[in-house]
Amino acid sequence: VFSIANNDVVSRFVYHRTDLIQDLQMCRQYDSIVTKDMPSTFLAAKAFTNPIRFVTFPETKSTVDKIIEYMEGKNEESFDTLKENIRSIVTVLDDIDSFWISQDDESIIRRYIATTHGIIMTKPGVGREQSYDPTEQPWYLRALANRRQLTISFPHKDKHSKGYEITL
Repeated sequence: VFSIANNDVVSRFVYHRTDLIQDLQMCRQYDSIVTKDMPSTFLAAKAFTNPIRFVTFPETKSTVDKIIEYMEGKNEESFDTLKENIRSIVTVLDDIDSFWISQDDESIIRRYIATTHGIIMTKPGVGREQSYDPTEQPWYLRALANRRQLTISFPHKDKHSKGYEITL
């Protein structure tokens, strides 16, 4: 059971902009540079109070550092660029990674989970384009239209591995 509490923080938050973060163990998976042992989290424009500003201005190291500090509870000041409850939702996703670890399976190349708030956590962690929105992807829309049912996508090209993926 996963729960949301307003004071939750993520113990080790990895933002998808791994090129701007130091001290991460990275490796190559097919044609992508990915985090070795940790998931990364991407926040789509809809997770921010000013979505237009998010997609208009490039993410900087300073911005990424502020997001990480906020998610890890190192800066408790109101982080007004993110919508309310985003950190709590990310905390729940962080708990799901613990479940993924307990269900390790070598046949699974990548795992990801997305929310209606535009948050996607991917393991291994990958970078995403700033304009990406998981809630606009065919696999997400199909799952949303068929709540309480397992949906399976047609094989489609995976941008990160250059192979085909099937989404459950």
